Amino acid sequence: RLQLSAVLGQPENEASQEREESRRYEAEHAVRESACTEVLRMELAEREREVENLRRSEAEVQRQAFEEVRAARLANVESASHQEASSSPVSGQSLMSALGLSPEQTKEDKCARLHEAVHVLKDLAQQLMECSDSFADAG
Repeated sequence: RLQLSAVLGQPENEASQEREESRRYEAEHAVRESACTEVLRMELAEREREVENLRRSEAEVQRQAFEEVRAARLANVESASHQEASSSPVSGQSLMSALGLSPEQTKEDKCARLHEAVHVLKDLAQQLMECSDSFADAG
């Protein structure tokens, strides 16, 4: 009888071992799949960070390009106005007219007005020099 039960128990024992191996294989497979899924999630998160960084960089480049275009347009307008101003002839009469002086004014009035204009021009020249220095420092 013992031999018979031992012989009958052997296939049952083998089936149990096969089921155990199958469960172990499935568990290992599930662990591998879970690890792969986690790796993919981490890679996706990294790619999303890279995309966001690229978007921020692109926005910054566009902002800088806009500023450079704006500065170039301003420089172009200034250059055109300087060119226009330099191409128009300056005469004593046109300068007197620009300063609001008329031939009918007394010499003293004209001198006072010219003296005032010289101070304004000196202040303007100083401001332009300071502005020029700050542009040179920024560049």
